[in-house]
Amino acid sequence: METQNSMAEMPDPMPEGSGRKPRGTGVGASSVTTREENARQERERLMEVVVERGNMSAAYKRVTRNKGVAGVDAMSVDELKLHLAREWERIKSELLEGRYTPQPVLQVEIPKPDGGMRKLGIPTVVDRLIAQAIHQVLEPMFDPEFSESSYGFRKGRSAQMFVEQARRYIEEGRDWVVDIDRGKVL
Repeated sequence: METQNSMAEMPDPMPEGSGRKPRGTGVGASSVTTREENARQERERLMEVVVERGNMSAAYKRVTRNKGVAGVDAMSVDELKLHLAREWERIKSELLEGRYTPQPVLQVEIPKPDGGMRKLGIPTVVDRLIAQAIHQVLEPMFDPEFSESSYGFRKGRSAQMFVEQARRYIEEGRDWVVDIDRGKVL
């Protein structure tokens, strides 16, 4: 009995205003699990959009129009259609199940205009196709959030447009233009 009275007289371990939340509130394991499950479902939904026939067809047209050289697997753009006819169901399943692994990138060197060599990484044609399909889904989602000052690899923008904007800034009296991509100050 004495023990019960002692317990009854103990102060509340989390007094009002302590800033701590009582048990059963806040983010617990079930909330984190739910958030992770929602994120997993969203990734799966996006990948279903990526592998949708119309999106893949548009990506195929873009990759074949761009041509390009073969990657480490030596497959040319001209061989892609036949390869996809044989392998698409497997590739699609791997993508949807999160098991797809891109091939290594072929490293080549090309001469720079000012001397020296520039290293390029050339993905396989299949990996270029998948990257293009992903790009077509994600670009419309994220591009509107990019800075107006960003010109690299964006639809409707070019290096020439960057140079023109830099000239306007100089005419406005600004002293600095920074090209972060190359880390040079112009």
